[in-house]
Amino acid sequence: MKNLRAALAMTLLALNLSFWVIPVTLFALLRALLPIPSVQRFIRQIMEWLAVAAIAGDTLVWRFISGVQIEWRGTPPPEVSGSCIVIANHQSWADILLLQHAVVYRTPPLKWLAKRELLYVPVIGLICWAYGYPMLRRYSPEQLQNNSALRDLDAAQIHRACLALRNQPGTLMNFPEGTRHTEEKARRSQSAYEHLLSPRTGGMYNLLQIMGDDLTGILDLTIQYPQRPARLWDFLAGRHPVVRMQCEFIPRADLPFMQTGCDQRATLRDWLTQRWSRKDRLLGGFLSP
Repeated sequence: MKNLRAALAMTLLALNLSFWVIPVTLFALLRALLPIPSVQRFIRQIMEWLAVAAIAGDTLVWRFISGVQIEWRGTPPPEVSGSCIVIANHQSWADILLLQHAVVYRTPPLKWLAKRELLYVPVIGLICWAYGYPMLRRYSPEQLQNNSALRDLDAAQIHRACLALRNQPGTLMNFPEGTRHTEEKARRSQSAYEHLLSPRTGGMYNLLQIMGDDLTGILDLTIQYPQRPARLWDFLAGRHPVVRMQCEFIPRADLPFMQTGCDQRATLRDWLTQRWSRKDRLLGGFLSP
């Protein structure tokens, strides 16, 4: 019965995504063909409404078909009017469904800092292109060490994608771990954490360089599923009826790496390490009987 529920939910999510990607693509093409600022602003507003409608459709599916509810530890995300960055631990494709629902009505329009490989995924790739999501190539430490120019290529791509934030506030979603947590990945990377992979600094550092004074703050969300591994299929089947989430908003004034005169990359690395240690302890508390 649960597998039938998951199949129905997956089908409805696919239909919802396929339905909205058609007008989104058409408006994105129209925006590219009409480089008139006032027209582009109007089209961008329409595309933001379409994104909100698509997210609402997704939420209806996983709440009422899969029967999943969010249990907030503390308060839900606050309303943020200026540009912000959302960071979260990453375990499942279900994270995307939960995070977009958590912030869509509380923050400026969403943009995902995503892996470049997603551009080649049907439908999802079109959405990434239409909304101009910053796309990152994932390089190994050995590749970066042998060719430092690779880091500059990523920075240039993100810079172009984020220029629009200078004129209009936006919310950038980032998974600092870079990929979904699994026991195998944790062993292979020799992660220092029990429930997390080690956070990467590069993508977030590039975002901070671009956003600069426009950054309002950072929303740090922690997601915990009652069963592990947290597979999307199990989520849609209702095997995770309650997902626990905790949110903390750190305003710009409290971010040590935004202070004048600091070594921003090193300070950001230390800050992320501390946040991830705290998040690991929090997940341990969530998972305790």
